[in-house]
Amino acid sequence: MKITVKDVAKHANVSPSSVSRYLNNPNSINAENAFRIKNAIDDLNYTPNPVARSLKSGRSNLIGVIVPSINSYFSLLCRAASDFFYQQGYLVFFCESGENGEKEEYYLQKMLQFSFEGILLSAISTPPKELQRISTLTELVLVDRTVDADVDTVAIDNKQLGGELTRHVISLGYNNILGLFGSSHSKHAQMRLAGAKEVLGEHKDIILTTQMDCYSNDTTYHTIKNSLASLTPPKAIISYGLTVSENTLIALNTLNMRIPDDIFIACWGLNDFKDKYRLALPIVEENPYEMGITASSILLKKIKKQDTGKKAKNYIFPAVLKK
Repeated sequence: MKITVKDVAKHANVSPSSVSRYLNNPNSINAENAFRIKNAIDDLNYTPNPVARSLKSGRSNLIGVIVPSINSYFSLLCRAASDFFYQQGYLVFFCESGENGEKEEYYLQKMLQFSFEGILLSAISTPPKELQRISTLTELVLVDRTVDADVDTVAIDNKQLGGELTRHVISLGYNNILGLFGSSHSKHAQMRLAGAKEVLGEHKDIILTTQMDCYSNDTTYHTIKNSLASLTPPKAIISYGLTVSENTLIALNTLNMRIPDDIFIACWGLNDFKDKYRLALPIVEENPYEMGITASSILLKKIKKQDTGKKAKNYIFPAVLKK
């Protein structure tokens, strides 16, 4: 038989309301009753129903994190959210959208239905108006990927860094370059492409052949293979994303291409990327763990109503081009 608050109250010889107050805040009732209630809970092996408590208190203590992939980048971001909210007494749920807009929408709606207090979202395709609607129903912070919506966002300056990486490779003397990008639906890939094209406007003699949607090994492999087999094969490859960079290195290894002897490569990666692949190459280095901590801190302030600003803020998180 399931033990209820009324059973605990009867066993402790107190009112059910006293038990409820104790469960929400043990210091809210006198020490004698608190002692009796604690003993009754232990004697009856009572476990509070978190759903029922959240309905009464209006708090679920649930945080949702939705990311497009649990790769080496987003796993660090998720770990940061877990570490941060664990210290604050929240339970964190992680969902992977898999670059699938329908899954993203499904997870968002479920989190609203279960009264999640806050959501960290790396958005794929949810329309700006829908994101703004969601932000009126729960606290929402966008992380890593930017959207043209009035919602707090933590991200790097993708356009600037895309341009910096392109300019650096051109400065090394390469004039025939293959540029590989992530999902054509993602704003950050589009901004990195915009940064690269802006730099190309300054160098009319440079050839930059671009290919979007290189987030799968197969697409990246065939793109590189076909480019290398063309009449004017590229002398350098720029991979404008972490997953794209990892796919590029796998493809080049499969094709028995030596770096930098046969082909030069510039990448996007984490702070251990060079050590992991034992390569001396230019890289845009990101720190998703610290980005996750920053986004989580902003979300907590919104939950606790410590951020009273009505206008959404864009937080530019630092990333570095290491040459």
